[in-house]
Amino acid sequence: MPNDASKPAGSSQFEPLAFDSSVAPAAATCTKCGTALRGSYHMIGESMACGKCRYAAESQAGGATGAAPMIRAVLFGAGAAIVGAGGYYAFVKITNIEWALLTALVGLGVGMAVRIGSRGHGGQKYQIVATVLTYFAMSGAYLPFILEGLTEGADAIAITPSVLLVWLVKTPLIVGLASPISGLFIVYALYRAWKSNAGEGAQQVAVSGPFRLQQAASPDAPTA
Repeated sequence: MPNDASKPAGSSQFEPLAFDSSVAPAAATCTKCGTALRGSYHMIGESMACGKCRYAAESQAGGATGAAPMIRAVLFGAGAAIVGAGGYYAFVKITNIEWALLTALVGLGVGMAVRIGSRGHGGQKYQIVATVLTYFAMSGAYLPFILEGLTEGADAIAITPSVLLVWLVKTPLIVGLASPISGLFIVYALYRAWKSNAGEGAQQVAVSGPFRLQQAASPDAPTA
């Protein structure tokens, strides 16, 4: 084991790892992937590791990187938003009951879908995605009923993409002002979407290195 694996590389007080003379150099392997360590090693917690495994552990602890996790998060979240909004509309049409709690559950489902899509990695960018998609999911749950009112009667208006976008943005605000209880559910769903993607569940692992690896001397080698 190292004398002080917590000191950063380059420290003047660093002492390299040394094996007992009875231990073969081949025993120095990465505890994660089994690769033989040559010249240097890293520490992941209390375990020796190669450079590749060390940087993989840092990436896992720090959050998802690259475009792929974000694309998955958006696709999962958008899918949950569409399914949830469509399911709420069908529920109200069939039962003729408007239940604000269901829209909050739609929002919670979107937040969880974003979390799953990012494979458990949180962070501000995923929080923003989850919150925005949750907002539009709840808007989509109410919007069909508003559009029905806009397209009926003498004051009916044509639904254009710009009109649809405007109502998609302001529908949750209108619902919240008209029904404070529904507004509270909307706010709670947005809060939970933000909170569930905060990255608090990401595993935090102490990593350090690289350190010099001192191979064991041969038993027949002359000593100084």
